[in-house]
Parts: sequence; C-alpha cells; structure tokens
Amino acid sequence: MAGTTSRNRNNGIETRHSPSCPSARGARCKCTPKYRAVVYSRREKRRLTKTFRTKAEAKAWRADAQVALRSGTRSGAKSSTLSVVAAAWLAGAADGSIRNRSGDVYKPSVIRGYEQALRLRVLPELGALTLVEIQRADLQAFVDRLLEDEYDPSTIRNTLLPVRAIFRRAVARGEVWGSGRDGEQTATSRGALRAGPR
Repeated sequence: MAGTTSRNRNNGIETRHSPSCPSARGARCKCTPKYRAVVYSRREKRRLTKTFRTKAEAKAWRADAQVALRSGTRSGAKSSTLSVVAAAWLAGAADGSIRNRSGDVYKPSVIRGYEQALRLRVLPELGALTLVEIQRADLQAFVDRLLEDEYDPSTIRNTLLPVRAIFRRAVARGEVWGSGRDGEQTATSRGALRAGPR
C-alpha cells in the first residue's frame, strides 16, 4: 500500500508519509515522513525528483538543481545506473577517449585493476543505483561493510579509485552535482571516505 503525499506548490517539496500514517485521514501525522524535492527541466520536458530524510536537505538539493539547470551545468536527462556508466567508462578508458586527470591515457594495468574492483566489490553493492541516487552516506556504508569483511584499508582505498574517476567525469559533464559544493569538491569528497582504523 502506498503512503500519502502532500504537496507544497510554493516550494516544490512533497511530504511523503508512511502508509499507516493517520494524516491520510486528515489526522495529525504520527510517522517520520520523507521529503521529495521536485524540479522541472524545460529542456527535456520532464520532472527531476529526489527524496530526502529532512526538508532542509530536500530544499538545498532543489535549489542546487534549479541553479544547475538554468546555467546549463546540469542535464535533465535521466541518469543511468552505476553499472551502465562504469561499463562505458571502462570502454572509454581502454580506447583512450577517457583520460586521467593529467590528460594521459590510462595504463592497461590500471584499467584491469579498476575493472576488477568494480566487478568484484563495487557493482554488486551499488551497481543498480543511478549516479544521482548514490550519496556520500551510501559510499561510507559500503566502506564500513568492507571493513567488517576485514578488507585491508589500502584495498578499500583502491576500490574507491574507479568510483572517484567515474564521478569526477560525471560532475564535469553536468550529470551529477553536490549541494553547496563545486564539482571537483564533490568528486573528491565522494572518494575521501573513512577507510582506516576507527
């Protein structure tokens, strides 16, 4: 059974209640609602939405999205899953059309290492998510699970390298962006996660 949704047309934020919440019957809310931000891309003629735990996060994302759409640094096109993007990225790195930050082609050994990290560890966990769905908290939870499985911290850092490269390219192409941070900071912070002793 779907939950109820209340809309505020003035700020583009939808409050999404749980299915059992009394608010569906006009009573006072007794659940912990989530908040979905909505923006409209005139260029692609479609809505962009994203759900958050707090209204403040939803409002911040919506504000960033509106600025990015108006400036042309964000496309309204539907985001692909990490699995799809990773496959395209590896193919581009192999044929030289995608290069490292220095502008050099990736060495075959680096591409093999990235492919292995993605195939064995990253994609089984995160591959079904689109790039815009993956948040820093998701990656930190992924890192924590690797630590629980007793992976060496250096292995975890190496596992995150292809993820950072993929997001760095996506940010540069306007496919993802970060709230309150520029593109390069977003790409870096997504990879700079806790992977050592706590």
